[in-house]
Amino acid sequence: MFNKLLMLSDAQIKDLFEHFRNLGICSAIFAASDWQYAQIAPLNLGLSLFNTFIFCLLVATGAWLLLVAQVQAFRKFKNYGLHGAKLKLFFAIYGLAVCILMISIFIH
Repeated sequence: MFNKLLMLSDAQIKDLFEHFRNLGICSAIFAASDWQYAQIAPLNLGLSLFNTFIFCLLVATGAWLLLVAQVQAFRKFKNYGLHGAKLKLFFAIYGLAVCILMISIFIH
């Protein structure tokens, strides 16, 4: 297994780093939405509504980008030869790990 990791082509390594960069961008968007959530205060209704709108927009954008990154990653996994039960197991573990990382941004 580790031999396969060491024998990755340049394109595969680039794909791997691009995927983690994309996850980092999603994490930054979720972190910005967490900060925006902290800015929602009931003192000023207009500002509170604006902050709530921005918070919802950031969460929706981060979730959409995360979904796009996940779909692209699993398409590439299939292209690189991961099929059947291995792909489903990897999908379950990977999806759970990414969801936990994204949710952990909101839990302090």
